[in-house]
Amino acid sequence: MSPSPSQKLIITLFILILTSICFANLSTSNSKVIQGMFNVISGDTISLNGVVYKLEGIKAPNSRQKCKKGSLPWLCGAAAKQLLSQTIHGITLTCRIKREGSVRCDIQGHDLANIIAKAGWAVPTTKEHFLKEAELYARKNGLGLWTEKK
Repeated sequence: MSPSPSQKLIITLFILILTSICFANLSTSNSKVIQGMFNVISGDTISLNGVVYKLEGIKAPNSRQKCKKGSLPWLCGAAAKQLLSQTIHGITLTCRIKREGSVRCDIQGHDLANIIAKAGWAVPTTKEHFLKEAELYARKNGLGLWTEKK
């Protein structure tokens, strides 16, 4: 026995409702908000409760990376890590998970990746205008990685 037209309509509506619920859950899972006092792993990597996150949109030197100032090596990775540590020390961050392992964090109304890039300790990995401007500011003012080479 085949379903009546009204039963077919009910089944179709039920399937549409379930599908929309599934898609709604998928879209909100990518924008999960987390808050807390994060630990610093490197100049662009933080952790909360043992879960490690990269700051979205930037790349900083790793913690043990050396850079050259003229012919002399210096620990630019440690300096980048120190700036991030000092920036977030004692402050609760609000971060939005962008994709697995990647976050966009807000610190007192400012984007954390932008702060790090503007201080000269990271370069943009995206074409976001505000991050490009932050890098240009740091370069122009000789900040962080762009300090005067001797």
